[in-house]
Amino acid sequence: MEDSSALDAELGRVVSLELNYPNPFNPSTTINYRVSKATHVQLKVLDTLGRLVTVLEDGFH
Repeated sequence: MEDSSALDAELGRVVSLELNYPNPFNPSTTINYRVSKATHVQLKVLDTLGRLVTVLEDGFH
């Protein structure tokens, strides 16, 4: 997850990415997130080497 806390504070946004459950998971999991204001959201899954596995969300919310 990119650290955008300084920009978020400047824009008055609050971003919350909660822990996934169940954890550990096999074969699926649930990831909840919240944003305080409408904004563009990208939620990406990376492997342990930092390589992109999939993009779960990429849009305005």
